[in-house]
Amino acid sequence: MIRLIDAGLTYRNMVGSLRGINLYIAKQDFLFIVGPTGGGKSSILKLIYRDVIATEGSVFVFNKDVAKLRSREIPYFRRRIGVIFQDFLLISTKTSWENVAFALQVQGIGIRQQRAIVPEVLEMVGLLGKFERKPDELSGGEMQRLCIARAIAGKPSLLIADEPTGNLDPDTSEGIMELLTRINMRGTTVLVATHDEKMVDRFRRRVVRIEHGRIISDAQSGTYNE
Repeated sequence: MIRLIDAGLTYRNMVGSLRGINLYIAKQDFLFIVGPTGGGKSSILKLIYRDVIATEGSVFVFNKDVAKLRSREIPYFRRRIGVIFQDFLLISTKTSWENVAFALQVQGIGIRQQRAIVPEVLEMVGLLGKFERKPDELSGGEMQRLCIARAIAGKPSLLIADEPTGNLDPDTSEGIMELLTRINMRGTTVLVATHDEKMVDRFRRRVVRIEHGRIISDAQSGTYNE
């Protein structure tokens, strides 16, 4: 599904820059990307969903060279990818239902389909009973679950999560990771960039460690420091 071939990315301040990244991610894989702040974790994710373009090497997603996508192709490409952002980016004036429905509307999905899809995904993340609540009426864990609902509403082939448990307590973090695992078991490829050592060690999935812009290890059923 995803191939990075000698991929590099250079920022002026060098923080998050990448060099010589070679990475293959198969369909339905579940992958943790770990490493220190500024090491390049988020930059790899941005290359994959084409928020930035590699300054060297190649990035292929869904068998497409993302650097060669035309402007009109990018929205359709991104519809196949759900992204869970570190700082939620929920719409504060909209209810839980409306936040998910709006994500579907942007994808061109009609109201009738929205009415079928929204309750399904809210139930999956455990928020159907809170569909009328706005983000400031939800706990941190509930807001993260709403972000996940929004990201999976369009049934993406790939789900990307950038520090999904960064501001959550251990019990809530475990619940979020269990939810991502269930989504993966339904056939979605899941990539998680994280500093959450305990969750990585608890779930024992594939772990790619990146430091100073380079991959230094790639282990199946790995641990945070392996």
